[in-house]
Amino acid sequence: MLQALPHPLLVQHEVALFIWREDLNHAIISGNKWHKLQPWLRAAEAKQIRHLMSFGGRHSNHLHALAFACHQRHWRSTGWVRGHATQGMTATLSDCLRWGMRLHFVSRHQYRQRHSPAWFANAHAQWPEALIVPEGGTSELGVSGVKAWGLAMAAHLPAQASIMVPVGSGGTLAGLSRALATRFDIVAVPVFKAWQGHLAELSRTYQLPSVQVWPGAGKGFGRTSAEEAAFDAFFCQQFGLLLDPVYTLKVAWQFWRRLVAGEIPQGSTWVLLHTGGLQGRRDWETAAKRVQ
Repeated sequence: MLQALPHPLLVQHEVALFIWREDLNHAIISGNKWHKLQPWLRAAEAKQIRHLMSFGGRHSNHLHALAFACHQRHWRSTGWVRGHATQGMTATLSDCLRWGMRLHFVSRHQYRQRHSPAWFANAHAQWPEALIVPEGGTSELGVSGVKAWGLAMAAHLPAQASIMVPVGSGGTLAGLSRALATRFDIVAVPVFKAWQGHLAELSRTYQLPSVQVWPGAGKGFGRTSAEEAAFDAFFCQQFGLLLDPVYTLKVAWQFWRRLVAGEIPQGSTWVLLHTGGLQGRRDWETAAKRVQ
């Protein structure tokens, strides 16, 4: 759903801002994860597979969505979680457990092995009946689901708009670029620091068109600065919307600080993509370590 975001500062700069509310598309599997997962679920159905495995952090929207989708279908699910069980359960992981997901906690070093052929060979040997879904659902299958979403979205977007897209694993950027880049400007906002190599690899893998990039990591992936936290409170008060602190907040803040600095062209139209998935927010508001 497209929603206008009116504000005097936007009027002053003659800029139009909208938000695409993908956080409203599903009560549990909200946002881009819904679109990334659909092709994987169909593939599992076609192959009569009833066990899905994937990876994520302790606040992973992807694992949360996967656990619920499998629970609905009475399938098994397994999540490889970056972190230690001694860190305590997050609200996200508690939901995953409640929906029957088996959790394996691994160190950062072990987590980095998830793309290695040796890891996949070992996983297939232990769980030959399982379908392994890449982190974030990003793959040709996941990207195809996002592309279909983008094509449906295009009919509702304002003409000549610039679409601001947060970048994590990159599947949303890849799919929306394929669907929208011939009609709209795409602005990629990576939410982690070492983004150059990752975007280059995404471009090679998915043959992406050139896009404008606004670095948006700030203090780092999943970490919120005092400025970003203050802007989150402002945004919520002004527009009555909750942003997730990992992705959408970073994008909104990058746009707003450029608007204040006079860097957004007069007469331009912008769409902030709310990718849904508010898992990062559930523990964030009470976690003082995230606002330093």
